[in-house]
Amino acid sequence: PILDSVMAMPSEDLVALARDSLTSRCVWDVMFLPELYNKPHFLKACTKLLEKLHGQWISLATDRIGHHIVLKLFRSFADIKVREKIVEELSQDLYELKSNNMGRTVAKECAVSIYKYSLSDWEDAIRKQMEHEKWFEEELGDKKRKRSKDRVDDVQDDASPTKRSKSKKTASTVESIFDALTIPGRKKR
Repeated sequence: PILDSVMAMPSEDLVALARDSLTSRCVWDVMFLPELYNKPHFLKACTKLLEKLHGQWISLATDRIGHHIVLKLFRSFADIKVREKIVEELSQDLYELKSNNMGRTVAKECAVSIYKYSLSDWEDAIRKQMEHEKWFEEELGDKKRKRSKDRVDDVQDDASPTKRSKSKKTASTVESIFDALTIPGRKKR
């Protein structure tokens, strides 16, 4: 439901949310958790987001806050052809992209310069990057699973009926975040 609500917003509001520091941490970081990348609902939402933000990639990539969503969305797609759509737009104004630190970071992570000169070299570079990300995720995932098991054991040892369940706590946290969100310059309806 949260994903659908965010995706139903107009493009202008999504761009404003991508540039807002609170929303970037509270909404986008949650939306782009690596655990969600292979979920069909997530992929559908990301594809829709990709379409809605078309024409805004350079602007977001050079923004202090917005560049995070460009990188997160780029990394969320396992399909190189979908990643290419983002890089194609970014490569249209490489000078603008490299005009500040955020843009240079995006250009480097997305291998925009390589794309501009050779599509096949770019595809090779992205495949290597994806393999590296997958390896890192697997290594980190093993450690997370071990820590998670340790936490479950701790909770079972220390269980008390007065503690709220994790799902209720998460639901109330998400509701609080959305209650606190405002979009700068947007009139309430």
